Amino acid sequence: MFRTVVFLAFIVGQLAFSQSPGAIYGRITDGNAPGEPLLFATISLKDAKTTVQTDFYGNFEITGLNAGSYHLEINYLGYEPRKVTIEVKSGEVALIEEALQVMSTHTESLLLSEASTTAIKVGDKTAKDGE
Repeated sequence: MFRTVVFLAFIVGQLAFSQSPGAIYGRITDGNAPGEPLLFATISLKDAKTTVQTDFYGNFEITGLNAGSYHLEINYLGYEPRKVTIEVKSGEVALIEEALQVMSTHTESLLLSEASTTAIKVGDKTAKDGE
């Protein structure tokens, strides 16, 4: 009888542990300045409809996740967004470290040319356009 109770307690403990939630811990850095954290970058977990932001050190955490595959979208103003797929196992912490790259910008050239002025005579005075 004692062995049966111990065996059942062991099985129940294993089932409880196998159903424990997982988590994602990560760090987001600047790809143009290696090691520099991106403060307040936004991480969206599309599958769980959860959004968090990084702290002053570029770290973030998402807890209470069921086992499975999750799609993260990382955004920071002025940087290329990044999409990452990560596997979360029950009772474990999945670690991720991503470096975002600055968004490339294209500028248009501006051609300036001198405009001709027209003199207008009003009474004794002469005025030019633009004055």
